[in-house]
Amino acid sequence: LVAKKVFLLLVLACAMLVTVEPIYAKKKKNTKTTKKESPYEKIFKGKKDEVKKGVITLHKIEGKILFEFPLTLQNREMLLGSTVSEISDNGNALVGQKIKKPLHIKFALRDSVMEMREVSNFARRPIFSTSKDESIKQAMKKGVGEPVMEGFKVMAYNADSTAVVFDMTDFLVSDNKRMAIFDPYGKKTMFGACVRRATFKKELSYVDQIKSFDDNISVTSSLSYLQDLLYMGIVAIAYQEPVTVKVNRSFVLLPETPEMMPRMADPRIGYFTSNKEEIADDYDGVKMNTYANKWNVYPKDVEAYKRGELVEPTQPILFYVDDAFPEEWKKGIHEGVLVWNKAFERIGFKNVMQVKDFPKDDPEFDPDNIKYSCVRYSPSFIANAMGPSWSDPRTGEILNASVYLYHNLVGLVRNWRFVQTAQADTDVRRKQLPTDILGDCISYVVAHEVGHTFAFMHNMAASSSIPVDSLRSASFT
Repeated sequence: LVAKKVFLLLVLACAMLVTVEPIYAKKKKNTKTTKKESPYEKIFKGKKDEVKKGVITLHKIEGKILFEFPLTLQNREMLLGSTVSEISDNGNALVGQKIKKPLHIKFALRDSVMEMREVSNFARRPIFSTSKDESIKQAMKKGVGEPVMEGFKVMAYNADSTAVVFDMTDFLVSDNKRMAIFDPYGKKTMFGACVRRATFKKELSYVDQIKSFDDNISVTSSLSYLQDLLYMGIVAIAYQEPVTVKVNRSFVLLPETPEMMPRMADPRIGYFTSNKEEIADDYDGVKMNTYANKWNVYPKDVEAYKRGELVEPTQPILFYVDDAFPEEWKKGIHEGVLVWNKAFERIGFKNVMQVKDFPKDDPEFDPDNIKYSCVRYSPSFIANAMGPSWSDPRTGEILNASVYLYHNLVGLVRNWRFVQTAQADTDVRRKQLPTDILGDCISYVVAHEVGHTFAFMHNMAASSSIPVDSLRSASFT
């Protein structure tokens, strides 16, 4: 009987093992659940994503522009500039024109918001302290901060949490007055006589192109407006006129440590300048430091330079010439840029100035990117040219320059040559200048505007360097 009971217990135990095993196996199989999607993956799942990788990774997705911003770039200073790349009427702005000076900004993460902060601007000069007084240092921290310009909610961290994703669409597809795209003194406003009232049409505006490189990114937005133009603020010369502009926004990373030593401006010379205020122990009051804006022209061979030999710079100043120019203009444009090499030779440099046509085989070249200095063409009746430049607000180092030539410049120089030299030069007594003389005139204008891109103002004193009676002397002239 005992043996029979033992046998039955063994059979029951075996039956329990057979029953439990498949239940356990089934339970184990159910634990293999699908991996949960991260917030980062959810953003892009099932959507067409145009990606450009560089210093900041850009995503263009369903009409939005997303920044995948590396956290290592927090508090790195940048310039944010705007350039007109296309426009429906160049009387409102020129292709290639940079209406406003670039914004001096940085990004910093605060909780779940990426803040865009303004480092400095021309209305709020930077102030710094070289004082050793601790109380002054503490007061500087409290009283001289960086205002928050914009805030962008963090949508997600990337897979290894080295970058955050946020939406920049509303900022880059908007009517931001500090990144204005209309020229207040252009042809449409009768050179400033008209008041412009432009209404932004967000529903007709969108992100167009995105590009990202090693030290900068650019986003091109197509912005549409309806504008009214009021002459003297009263008479309407345009009403609800549609205008569409494609504008390139460039975010350019500044070096962590400025490479150029600032140069104090000499008040006897007409420089464009950058200003800083300084609190110092060796000076009563606040000292105003005025830096001359200048290119960072530094010799490749310092010892040869010290010996008085002509040396090349570490970085030449290179201008690219618009391929839209009439062919007969191009020789004069090149000569107008290169003539400045004669001036640089007087201070020990050679081949500082270089000039090239727009490259056809360089995928990184973009004339709207503020990394490239360009001579641009505008088909317009305006008889003028301009030569603005942008500089690093920390040192005055010129980083970018542009020369704009309007088509009716040829009418201006024709009139100049006729009025000033036709008495002695029979070749200019005509409606159209000969090609060689036109080239000389264009070269002169370009050289003048390139001088402005070196941050030189007009030299009004030079206008009185020759006495009037000499100008009236046939033998002198």
